[in-house]
Amino acid sequence: MADELIVVRVLKSFGMYYANDTAGFPAAVVASLVKSGHAQRLEPEAAEGEAASGDPDQTIDPSAPPAPPADAPPADPAAAADNALTEPTAEPAEGETLESIPEDWQTLHGNTRKKYAKLISGAPVGSLDEADAIIAAEVQRRAAAP
Repeated sequence: MADELIVVRVLKSFGMYYANDTAGFPAAVVASLVKSGHAQRLEPEAAEGEAASGDPDQTIDPSAPPAPPADAPPADPAAAADNALTEPTAEPAEGETLESIPEDWQTLHGNTRKKYAKLISGAPVGSLDEADAIIAAEVQRRAAAP
C-alpha cells in the first residue's frame, strides 16, 4: 500500500519529534531518517527495548537519557554538518556574498531565498514574496548585463 505508514523510533530529535518518540512516516521519509541516523524502523511486533532488526547491537535502551534539544550546539562540530534536517538560516554570514544565483532558485528553501534577497538588496526582507521579487529582478539585471 502506497499510503501505509512505517513506525519508527526517533533516535535524534528533529522538528517536533524528540529522541525516543515513536512515530509513523511514509517509506521514502523513513529511508531518509534511517540513513541520517535520526530514526530506527520498528516492526509492529517489536517490544519495548528491542530493535526491529533483531540485531542485539541495535537494541534501544528505554532508560537512556533523552537527546539534547535540536537547537543545542552539537558536542562534535562535524556532526552539525551531517544534520540534513536543519533548516537554512535567513541571515547571511558576515562577509558572505552572492556570486551566482542558482537557476533553480525558486525551489530553494524560503530562508535561503530570503538570505539571497538580503545579500542582493543589503536590507532585511520581510516576506517570501518580497524576497522572490528581489531575486527575480536581480536575475533579469544579470541576464541583461554584458
